[in-house]
Amino acid sequence: MLAQTKAELTWFIYCRKSTEDEEKQQLSIPAQIDELKQFAAQNHYRVKEILTETKTAKVPCRTIFNQMLRRIEAGEAQGILSWHPDRLARNAVDAGQIGHLLNTGKLLDLKFPSFWFEKSPQGVFMLNMAFSQSQYFSDALSVNTARGLKAKCKTGWFPGMAPHGYINDKLHRTIKVDPKNGPLITKMFELFSQDNLTIKATAKKMFALGLISRTGIAFKPDEVKKVLTNQFYLGRFYYMGQLWPGKHQPLVSPELFDRVQTVMNCRLRHRHTKTWRPFAFTGLMKCGHCGMSVTAEIKMKQYLYGATQKFIYYHCSRRSKTTPCRQPFIRQHEVDQQLSDAIRSVALSPAEANWFMDRISRDKLGEQKELDGVVNGLNGQAAAIKLKLDRLVDLYLSGEIERDDYKKRKRELVFAKREQEDRILKLQNHPTGWFGPMEEWVKLALSAKKTAEYGKPLRRKRDWLLKTGSDLTLEDKKVAINWPDPWAALTRRRDRSEVGAVSRDRTEGLRFTIPPLCQLS
Repeated sequence: MLAQTKAELTWFIYCRKSTEDEEKQQLSIPAQIDELKQFAAQNHYRVKEILTETKTAKVPCRTIFNQMLRRIEAGEAQGILSWHPDRLARNAVDAGQIGHLLNTGKLLDLKFPSFWFEKSPQGVFMLNMAFSQSQYFSDALSVNTARGLKAKCKTGWFPGMAPHGYINDKLHRTIKVDPKNGPLITKMFELFSQDNLTIKATAKKMFALGLISRTGIAFKPDEVKKVLTNQFYLGRFYYMGQLWPGKHQPLVSPELFDRVQTVMNCRLRHRHTKTWRPFAFTGLMKCGHCGMSVTAEIKMKQYLYGATQKFIYYHCSRRSKTTPCRQPFIRQHEVDQQLSDAIRSVALSPAEANWFMDRISRDKLGEQKELDGVVNGLNGQAAAIKLKLDRLVDLYLSGEIERDDYKKRKRELVFAKREQEDRILKLQNHPTGWFGPMEEWVKLALSAKKTAEYGKPLRRKRDWLLKTGSDLTLEDKKVAINWPDPWAALTRRRDRSEVGAVSRDRTEGLRFTIPPLCQLS
């Protein structure tokens, strides 16, 4: 084999041009084939087969390339014709495979119209240099591309395809609001936060309003969730694992976005309990003995005179593989009675509810005055930042600071100013964030007695208990409720007829422990 002349060798022509990244400088595959055919004819090389590939050489595991090396090891050919070494390898693994075949004598020669190679120590050294240079070019290109994208992020523009509701302005390389879909995205946030719609129902309603995906169909639930959790619509965006302030126009306010996230998080947390169930209390309780879910079944009793009667029994699902459970059955009316007694224990009387509402009103006035002082202070800070910006512009126009230093300091001041404005807007729109949930809690506690006594159908009691965020267990035919704060405090009242007892038990810190707003809506 080593004694073969170049005319006796059999050659593979290998052509590659990646379609996975931009290689605009390289010849197309047909052009490479024409050049290599002409090169082979001039040198009287015997070509066995022309192999082409459209995968990048930055990473190993190219299918056609690996098959070619295996065929060379099998002796089908002894040489490779290619346009340039970077068509063969741009990573250390592929370069090492070619070097190994050269060292073992299974690959006798390489030829390139645009690069000199001879199978000698000097030639192999120059080939390795070419491979290393190709790899360096790929790595440097990746670094420079990432640097350019990061620089664009620093200027406030997202370096990618704009999400739904925005369009890419290719002329100015910016992002602007889509006049058609932008308002519909804002409407999606509003509907989801106000109308208590599910993600799937929101997608259907937005499709009816004219919002469609890029494929021309209605949004899928995953796409709706992605939109509702994307901070791009707030005027900022994530890129390279970092949050950047954007210059594009926001479509939603911080308050609306936060409200949507609160609603979504609570729905995900209680998703398994909000689905429709054929029995009123399934999915609400767990077995107190083994921790498994409590299920229900219907039993029909046939009387001698021909009539039938239906009974519903609740019992442990007995699915535990580690804890044997033989808890007894309990009839639905017994569960209903125990739940009614538990709900009555946390009911507020009208006098107690009025006392709480009066206290909330007084605290609201006090906090409003405190809020005005905080907002005035933030407005002063924002004005100071604006003054610094004006001075910075004057320094730049007078030539006292360089352009790069000016842009860096301006970006920092603009970002700080936007943060202050967001805080002011959030405080102005939600000056008393805890009062709304507190009032809803009082109303829910006031409705407890009515729910317990007139809770028909039984699902009303179920819905009421879900809003409290309580954990229920069933053991030995007894339903136990683990009330969270502040419901647990109501069960500890010494005298329900005295409003003072309620105030002594729960006024301190009550507003900080109430359930989330979405559980009370």
